[in-house]
Amino acid sequence: MFDINPQRLIVVHGAEGVRRELAADSPGHPSAPVVLAALDEAKDVWVGNGEGRVFSVGADASTPAQAFPRECFDLTTDGDRLIGAQVDGNLALTTLFTTDGSGQKWEPMPLPAPVSATHGYGYSEGLPLPESPDGALLDSSPFGITVVEKGRGRVYVLRSGATQPEGALQVEPGHEQDLWRALATPHGVLLLLIVNYRLTGLLHFALDGTLLGSLPRSDSDEDEDELTWGGAGICVLDADRAALFVQDKMLLVSLPGLEVLETLEGEWPRPVSVTSAGRDRWWVGPEDRDALFLLTAEPGQPLRIHATNPPVSPGAPLELRERVG
Repeated sequence: MFDINPQRLIVVHGAEGVRRELAADSPGHPSAPVVLAALDEAKDVWVGNGEGRVFSVGADASTPAQAFPRECFDLTTDGDRLIGAQVDGNLALTTLFTTDGSGQKWEPMPLPAPVSATHGYGYSEGLPLPESPDGALLDSSPFGITVVEKGRGRVYVLRSGATQPEGALQVEPGHEQDLWRALATPHGVLLLLIVNYRLTGLLHFALDGTLLGSLPRSDSDEDEDELTWGGAGICVLDADRAALFVQDKMLLVSLPGLEVLETLEGEWPRPVSVTSAGRDRWWVGPEDRDALFLLTAEPGQPLRIHATNPPVSPGAPLELRERVG
């Protein structure tokens, strides 16, 4: 299953895929990959685009879409449950909810008070910036779910099966032209900051605010300027490794310290989405393109990435039914 952008859904099942596009105009989408949530072996696919439009489609190419019974800003899965984020009229996170696949009964989660953390990629030289809420985006790794509020500088980490987030960080809020991605690790949270679309920093924080590692490293004598340009995405591979996609390469880095273990040449001029394709395998999809890449990262083996072009046929337009309930 792979969702590439907010105006179309590409469902890859086995060796073939179906592309379904929205029939109506949609609002401008936030600068982050869309989260796809699938339950019951993809019999139903729930998609949230960060604008409150969350809908369900079946795996069949012509199954009508149905609006989710409760409005969410974003949505993802955690095993056999769905996790949704709700925001207020100012686009500030108010509640995280959990529900089963029906989406009918929602249980709210208490939100922990964030602890302060410093990343060094801000604009204010230590002075606090006014918050500019811009919604709450969810992302998943093998170690939990993250909730990112770039405009408020907040990142929450929810472990698999937990009834509330384990912790939260408060850092300097991001600007509207910044891109943020965050993924849970066993040690805390991996935070990718792309400032003004170019300047890139990768930071690894414990949930008490301690900085565990960073790229580029401030104590390095080497010229690492090239690592600070053109960030494209991140992927947590396992408890000991993560992958960082930048404009002209992919870096394999260690956890928790973010030491560069391997460099794989490649072109990643656009943000990428990454989703599991099975043990030690991941689908990588550049934003706004149909091309998929298969990343293999077996422990002790070199990184490998292969272009793949599963046949993708057009399906019926995504037209929403009226919201039920």
